Amino acid sequence: MAMQMCNRRVTQATTKLVRQLAKSVLMKVEDNHHDDEYTRIPVPKTSTVKTIVSMYKYLLHDNASVTTGLNTALSIRHAHTDIQIPNFDYYRHADDNTVLYSYLTPIGMAITSTYIAKYMIRGKNAVFKWRNKPIFVRHHTPQEIIREEGVNVSQLRHPRNDSERVQKPEWVIVIGICPHLGCMPIANARDFGGYFCPCHGSHYDASERIRKGPAPFNLEIPQYVFKDDSTVVIG
Repeated sequence: MAMQMCNRRVTQATTKLVRQLAKSVLMKVEDNHHDDEYTRIPVPKTSTVKTIVSMYKYLLHDNASVTTGLNTALSIRHAHTDIQIPNFDYYRHADDNTVLYSYLTPIGMAITSTYIAKYMIRGKNAVFKWRNKPIFVRHHTPQEIIREEGVNVSQLRHPRNDSERVQKPEWVIVIGICPHLGCMPIANARDFGGYFCPCHGSHYDASERIRKGPAPFNLEIPQYVFKDDSTVVIG
């Protein structure tokens, strides 16, 4: 390897074959030649090529283990003091107001439910909320009562008589969640005059029994009791 040198300088020379493995060698060049001559820099013969075999003794080849404990000092701390967390105190309500609201809401819902159920027209439906679940209340007409009592339960997927699903023939109370995938059916739709699930096509009759579609069971009946002819308590 030869290069033209104009002034006294310190240069680094590496061989082409060991450029990626060998370290650079510092050499001082004596500039005692003319400008039109070349300076020849000899490459030291003591440089050795470092291979995986020669470097094996410097590599980690034993089983490594890490020890930690309460008395062991750790060099890495995953703690940050420059992260700012937003403050939502301005938007929070007082605890006493929240507790008062949680007690008054069921009372108001019970009063509203009693009032609406008392004046429900026969053949109509109403939806209430109980334990974050929709409650379907249907006021049957005399024709619906006769029709649902005459259904052959042996042909049903989930066989139940109408008398097993009601405490009073004119009132049907169920949880409005489709047992297929948890959708909410709509009232007075499709083939059997009851509820219909628009998500996957489950049909229910007026007694909320599954008649057609993928739902495996009838609509669930919650625990309830009639206090009088116009008042019902669920739960």
